[in-house]
Amino acid sequence: MKTVYRVEHIAYRHGPYISKGMCKRHQELSARLCKAATAAINPLPCDDGLSIDSEHLYCGFDSLISLLDWFILWLDELEEYDYHVAVFNVADVDIQIGGKQILFPRKKYRRTSAIRMKEVQ
Repeated sequence: MKTVYRVEHIAYRHGPYISKGMCKRHQELSARLCKAATAAINPLPCDDGLSIDSEHLYCGFDSLISLLDWFILWLDELEEYDYHVAVFNVADVDIQIGGKQILFPRKKYRRTSAIRMKEVQ
């Protein structure tokens, strides 16, 4: 088992890059995150050596340091938009490891705890 850290909305459980079905305010945040993403710091899963062959795989991180490297400039805004760090214990066989992030079947696992964005710093 590995500990996996994932930024997701407190109520809706989606990540910050998802805007479909969200209010305009969240769509604008998602658009800003996507626009600011760089291949070196925030690569798409396919550019990070990962294969998304299922819509049931979700992005996460294997450490809080990796999560901070990715979102360090966005922590306050993510907190303001009701995102937190969801923590999961995931079986090794269910994890794909990329260069910066990991993929795992989020719906197969229950969150074991949560950390407020401002407490991650």
